[in-house]
Amino acid sequence: MRKKIFYKYIPLIAGMLMTLTGHGQQIALKGKVRGKGSNAGLQGVKIQDLKSRKVQYADVEGLFEVRYNLRDTLIFSAPGYSDLKWSGIISAEDTLQIELQQLHQYIDEVVVSTGYYNIPKERATGSFTHVGNKLLQREPSTNILDRLEGVANGVNFIRGTANKEGSKQASFRVRGLATIQSNSSPLIIVDDFPYDGDISSINPNDVEDITILKDAAAASIWGARAGNGVIVIRTKKGRNDQKVGISATGSMLATARPDLLYNPDFLNAASTLEVEKFRFDKKMMVENNWTLLSPGVELLIQHRDGKISADDLQQKLDLLKEQDIRKEALDNLYQLGLNRQMQVSLSGGSTGHSYYFSSGYDDNRSHIRGNGYSRLTLSMNDSYQPAKWLDLRASVNYSQDGSASNGLGISDIVPMENYSAQFPYPYLRLKDENGAALAVPRKYRSAYVEGAPALGLLDWQFRPLDEIELNDITGSSNTVRIFTGANFKLFRRFALGLKYQYLRSQSDRENYYSPESFLVRDLVNSFTQSDMSRVIPLGGIREGSGGSSHWHQGRLQADYNRAWDRHNLSGIAGAEIRQVNQQSAPGYRVYGYDKNTITGTSLFDYSKLYPSRPRNSQRIAQAISNFSDVTDRFLSYYSNVSYSYTQKYTLSASSRWDGSNLFGVKANQRGVPLWSVGGAWLMSEEDFFSTKWVDRLRFRLSYGHNGNVNQRESVYPIVSYMVDTYTQQPSGKLQNIGNPSLRWEKVSNLNGAVDFSLLGSRISGSVEWYSKKANDLIGNNIVAGSTGIYKNGVVYNMTNRLNYASIHTKGIDLELRTVNTSGQVGWQTDWIFNYTGNKVTDYMLESKPIITNYLGVNTNAVVGESLDQLYALPWQGLSSEDGSPLVGKDGVLNKDYTGYLSGLTLDDLLRVGVSVAPYSGSMRHTLTYKAFQLSFNMLLSAGHVFKKSSLNYQDLLNNAKGHQEFQERWHQAGDELSTSVPSLPSSIIANRDLVYQSSQIHFQSASHIRLHDINMGYRLRGTKLNHRLGMESLSVMVNARDLGILWKKTDINVDPSYAYSLYPPQRTYSFTLQLNF
Repeated sequence: MRKKIFYKYIPLIAGMLMTLTGHGQQIALKGKVRGKGSNAGLQGVKIQDLKSRKVQYADVEGLFEVRYNLRDTLIFSAPGYSDLKWSGIISAEDTLQIELQQLHQYIDEVVVSTGYYNIPKERATGSFTHVGNKLLQREPSTNILDRLEGVANGVNFIRGTANKEGSKQASFRVRGLATIQSNSSPLIIVDDFPYDGDISSINPNDVEDITILKDAAAASIWGARAGNGVIVIRTKKGRNDQKVGISATGSMLATARPDLLYNPDFLNAASTLEVEKFRFDKKMMVENNWTLLSPGVELLIQHRDGKISADDLQQKLDLLKEQDIRKEALDNLYQLGLNRQMQVSLSGGSTGHSYYFSSGYDDNRSHIRGNGYSRLTLSMNDSYQPAKWLDLRASVNYSQDGSASNGLGISDIVPMENYSAQFPYPYLRLKDENGAALAVPRKYRSAYVEGAPALGLLDWQFRPLDEIELNDITGSSNTVRIFTGANFKLFRRFALGLKYQYLRSQSDRENYYSPESFLVRDLVNSFTQSDMSRVIPLGGIREGSGGSSHWHQGRLQADYNRAWDRHNLSGIAGAEIRQVNQQSAPGYRVYGYDKNTITGTSLFDYSKLYPSRPRNSQRIAQAISNFSDVTDRFLSYYSNVSYSYTQKYTLSASSRWDGSNLFGVKANQRGVPLWSVGGAWLMSEEDFFSTKWVDRLRFRLSYGHNGNVNQRESVYPIVSYMVDTYTQQPSGKLQNIGNPSLRWEKVSNLNGAVDFSLLGSRISGSVEWYSKKANDLIGNNIVAGSTGIYKNGVVYNMTNRLNYASIHTKGIDLELRTVNTSGQVGWQTDWIFNYTGNKVTDYMLESKPIITNYLGVNTNAVVGESLDQLYALPWQGLSSEDGSPLVGKDGVLNKDYTGYLSGLTLDDLLRVGVSVAPYSGSMRHTLTYKAFQLSFNMLLSAGHVFKKSSLNYQDLLNNAKGHQEFQERWHQAGDELSTSVPSLPSSIIANRDLVYQSSQIHFQSASHIRLHDINMGYRLRGTKLNHRLGMESLSVMVNARDLGILWKKTDINVDPSYAYSLYPPQRTYSFTLQLNF
């Protein structure tokens, strides 16, 4: 009986013994943690044993190795992901694969790239702004950097400068200024190497993400070129173990015709004729057989000479008053701009191999008829792992673009005499009632031009509508970027990488002017001699120029990563070398060119003075005959190390040494040792922290040095050699006397930050404060004129600059995301707010500076002031006697403008504000419902001023440059109480105009809020329709951009961001379709 009982309990006793044994047995458990649906490992995942509470962390590749008691429970946790509990029995030889589910309302885990290494943003000590692919693809554009506006924290776009046809490409600053006379643009990195080529050669659809490095801990690894911040662009690549995917994207973007009624510099026909009558009566114009006169003045002369009656004159003037050139120009010179963008890509990978191929094409039709741009891009990226210890990478990127500039805008048909005017005579017409092109005044008087054929000369008329079809003005460029690299994983924790990149950029410009074009006819006629022989042969003119740049860049880098217990240590050390060679060859100009036979001539005596029509003599213009060959070399050593303990405490440090052939031997012997240190504390993980509504609270602090380089300066005197135009002999011109102590500009950068996440990640963001002190900046060296060094020489300028100046910039960056609603209907708001201000702390100033250089929109360095500071004269009102501006000091007013201006000092000028917005930001709302998404972005610019355009009588009377203020001018006593526009003077007084135009009344607040864009999208994925069509997903997006101003502080009808433009930005509407297979 007892034996039966004993046998009965044997299985139970054995099970208990096995259980006890199992609980005591430990194995070395190896595994990898990744996000669900991703092959990339998650760095720094916390792995905690539930029983022992022991904690370890995954390394940079998501790999881990822990001591594990069988049947215990492990908890895997990471910011932005749901915790995962795991327990089970697994062999020590197996690898555990863990997938964490991402939280929907959490800010996506961001891995930022410095160009040397990748690191999760949540674990970095430096200041980074990351713009992911989804945000970059929110709106289509040809230039990738345009897509950063309104979405990149710490980046301020500046659109204040303009050319005659709309606004120029925007410039931008990363956290304000860190230089005075050198280039303030940030360093651009593309796929780990500096990129100095044309950024438009990069197809935005090939870009994976962009990271902006803002403080020393983030950017100082780039050393002496990182003082203005660093923008790191990563292009798309394939992934291992990914099925073959095909993506096709097509976009159509329409740009509205410009608003030509916007600019106040346009004076209507009636007022223009009034001015012309005044000039005629005062005999202010030169009257001879050839000097150009306006059509209105020509009518007055005809009446004076008895060729037309008073009634005929009035009738003709009345007809002119009804005309408005802007309406005809809009219909005939402008059109709806259309940009078409297409791209197809193929990507995929298997174990140890990944690839990405793409081809893109852009065809842009400008809003100016006859202008356009096209671009072809090809990209190949391949990664291969022949062995576990070896990774090989290679990529080739090619871009070819072309442009046509055959069109004419309204400012391009201004008479050559009126060079400063933005508009032609307002009463002109471009075509007659039958649609035939009409001639407009261009260079000479109408009677002289009309009589040219009777003298045996060519037609000398200028017809804008014909000119569009008579020329072929083109530009082209191609860029090739070749990369190859190998990474040797010598040990588990140690790797050695070798990278090389070659970049070549070739640009060419070729212009062809047909025999019927005005340029050719004008030259042929001008050089036709008295015996009617032609110095310039009949035929077209072909001219061209070109240049090329070659970059060689190499890098050797060692990487070390180790994670053990609660410690994580990573570091890099390396060296890189870089050579840049830029060349330009002499241009050419061929006269009498025949397109059919491809022949012409350039055999002329360019030193000879030929009698020319209508008077004087001139030489034949020849192409620039100079060669240019510049080679810059850089050598750098660098290191970076980061240590973290329990992921709560993180320390980082970096160092770099730079040398270059740009500097003297002594400077290179010392080198430029730059460094940074940083620390971070994840306070929310402390045991004493028990605030439940705070999910995450992290503090960061960094300090370090980086720099900037001015490549226009040299240790040695710079002489430009050329062939003298007059003697045809070699000549030289001293341009820079040299700076023997030339060195890098240095920037010290202090940054403090708080990162937070509240209420279950419904509110998250960061607040950062920074201070940048830039020293050893390039500045003018003021020396006595007796040295022979001229700042503004009569014949040419001579630069003389030293490293001594300094500037201090400080500011705040705020980024906030709120998840207002979640679920089926989602509503998320992203806020950005930036403040930045600067002050010049050291700069040489002449003992008696030229005050007029500080007026207007010019910016100058003055100690104690912002480099963006604008200055103005006090406004004292108008005289009741004649409507002239009053000037004076200490209450004594007069009209002695010359004496007043000569007696002014800088202290007498008013500080009216800064030209660049110190406060900027954006608010982007995103609404989602099932597969639909709607978002709109509003931009803020505040705290700065702009100078509105105003009337200048010298320009009005000499160059026909009008302004609407002419209609508001002073006429009689008492008007000074209701207007500030001076009276029409009987003669031109330049300083009178200067006093008025430089007065404080013209500076207006530029603070405003604008609706930047509206975006609506729909994504179809995982449906039966997708399955039937063989598509993984289908996305449709509609976008509208530049939709206008919602609020502005000033009440004048000017867009503050485009105050100096001929017209404001046109609205654009786009449609994008993306198919993924």
